[in-house]
Amino acid sequence: MDTRCRSALVEGRAGYEQVFHIVKADKPVIWISESVTIRRLSDHKFSLVGVALDITPVRGAEEALAAEKERLAVTLRAMNECVITTDVAGLIQYMNPAAAELTGWRAEEVQGRPVVEICRLQSARSDQAVEVPIARVSRGDKVADLPAHTQLLTRNGGHHQIEGCCAPIHAADSKVVGTVLVFRDVTEQERLEQELVRATRLESVGVLAGGIAHDFKQHSHRRHGQPGACPARHRR
Repeated sequence: MDTRCRSALVEGRAGYEQVFHIVKADKPVIWISESVTIRRLSDHKFSLVGVALDITPVRGAEEALAAEKERLAVTLRAMNECVITTDVAGLIQYMNPAAAELTGWRAEEVQGRPVVEICRLQSARSDQAVEVPIARVSRGDKVADLPAHTQLLTRNGGHHQIEGCCAPIHAADSKVVGTVLVFRDVTEQERLEQELVRATRLESVGVLAGGIAHDFKQHSHRRHGQPGACPARHRR
């Protein structure tokens, strides 16, 4: 009699369930799920009826799924892009370290909270609020890009210019069960692009000014060297 069965009898329980594995030399491990019902016949006599199922295939699938989830989690933790997943109601289910660092929120703080509270977006051009397209993506089952020049307002009051998109998450039956918001910080890239634009404009202005100066010089030379021109005569 194993420990679980003995405990159930001593405690007077109506039954017990357990999962265990059988190991044989040079054989694959076999996983068993057992459910036992206990019926008291007399003070010291019991009837035990049990059902044992070989769940080795199910156990293998569960272990493979757990391993896949772990690989996915490792990948998401290592990504430079910010990743936030939500349910169809827009409540956060997962946030990777990159998103936590950029928003200023810890991952454990945001689970179950509306994504619009954590990801506050605005236009860098007008300071008007920008929609986090969770509801639109859930309803339309389509990927939605964030508008150009979108800024993320951080928890501490800072802001970062970002680009990204929101995509639906599907269950096995193709039903939309949530969304994933992926974005990255392009603040430095935007700054460099603006500096390049300013430098290009200054260069264009310099070329234009040089051309004007050259034309003016040529025009001035033509005026002073014009044929037929002579100094005025003075009367005596």
